[in-house]
Amino acid sequence: MYSLYKSLKLFNKSRILIIFHGYLWEEYIYTILKDLDFLHPRNKEKTDGINLLNKKWTVYPDFYNYNKQIVLDTKYKMLNKDNDKIDGSDKHQIISYVYTLGAKIGGFVYPSENKEFSFDNIGILNREYNKNILEDYSPSIFKYAFLIPNKKSNEENFENINDFKKEIEKSENDFKEKIKNEFQ
Repeated sequence: MYSLYKSLKLFNKSRILIIFHGYLWEEYIYTILKDLDFLHPRNKEKTDGINLLNKKWTVYPDFYNYNKQIVLDTKYKMLNKDNDKIDGSDKHQIISYVYTLGAKIGGFVYPSENKEFSFDNIGILNREYNKNILEDYSPSIFKYAFLIPNKKSNEENFENINDFKKEIEKSENDFKEKIKNEFQ
């Protein structure tokens, strides 16, 4: 941050605004999930994390719900096309959260501008290499493409902000219903 400040001093007539989209995306999704009893750990405040090694390593999944046995990770990335395009560290992260929490469902929530992508079951985690896992424990990993209404999805421009608001509320409600009903 100091080097950024120093650079700004050199160009004192310029103004720069840095927006952390991933953080904003995560907080936006929380406004939807908080009514569904999801915990939202805060890494900066060090709250609601999960301990991996007797309180030595604490990690902070974006969202989890103990009762529904779901852990969700927001990604401000386009994951539309191919499951193989999911970053290796993202795969490891969600799998470690799922196993540590004993979750039945793990998933990525990402923004999409296309109607055709919505909810994709990537697959069930393979138990072939660890026969000690309980026979009935078969967690699944999902991707949820959260539609952000736009000209591509709407096929025309919005007349006004209220039209956009109506469409984004529909996306929010669809997401909430999918989480409530799909993962019973």
